[in-house]
Amino acid sequence: MAELLIGAPVSSALDSETKKRADALISREIVPTLAIVRVGENVADISYERAACKKAAALGINAVLHTLPSDTDADSFLKLISQINSDKSVHGVLVLRPLPKHLEDSSYISLLSPSKDIDGITPKMMSALYSGAKPFFAPCTARACMEIIFHYGIELKGARVAVIGRSLVVGRPLAMLLLHEDATVTICHSKTDDLKSVCKSSSLVLSAIGRAEALGSEYFSPGQSVIDVGVSFSDAKNKLCGDIDLDSVLDIVKAVTPFKGGVGSVTASVLARQVIEACENINSV
Repeated sequence: MAELLIGAPVSSALDSETKKRADALISREIVPTLAIVRVGENVADISYERAACKKAAALGINAVLHTLPSDTDADSFLKLISQINSDKSVHGVLVLRPLPKHLEDSSYISLLSPSKDIDGITPKMMSALYSGAKPFFAPCTARACMEIIFHYGIELKGARVAVIGRSLVVGRPLAMLLLHEDATVTICHSKTDDLKSVCKSSSLVLSAIGRAEALGSEYFSPGQSVIDVGVSFSDAKNKLCGDIDLDSVLDIVKAVTPFKGGVGSVTASVLARQVIEACENINSV
């Protein structure tokens, strides 16, 4: 039976440090503040938003929600970004993505202040991540995967790692973070030839394709560690699911994250920590 890579102990360790730093800021009459921007009613976005707000409240971080309808025009979206940029009380911004197609323009996102970009979506932050320049904020979900890897002592140096998914939200930044730790990374996607073989030959597989339980036992082999990043709604099960068919792999792989209590729980903790770091940077603490 596979070891379950539970997120709770990872989150607990992160939260303990974050709470101390938040308290230190508050003692100086600085209230760390997160602005969350959501466009539309995507179920996965709403779930993440709730988790982020709950975590923020527990750690002494003020969270301000900005919700816009899915048909919001570009001018309205950019006006909101401009307002957040100029609001000195806001230290970090989370723009929930993917945005509606008519707003998925890199020129829009580039207008977000890099100093408040705690999810690594602006060109400046992406450049720092890819070049290895410091300091930088990596996308929170990608960083959460790394925190799980570090916590459970999964060896990366020289390891063959498969990252399934090439989005700028998770797949590509995650691959760069793994490369920084000397892993040998293969980025897989919908055009990858013989994906099953690539996965089975890797010691670590991370999936971020957002297709409910798309990866079953045929993709895995004994001794592997598996991290499930995906979140999508399963019509068949009428609930949110991960990419991995957990029940089918438990007797095969060495270790795997569950959908509930896995990467998602750590992502909220990483988000909170990066709000604190941005607040400290902005206030030269």
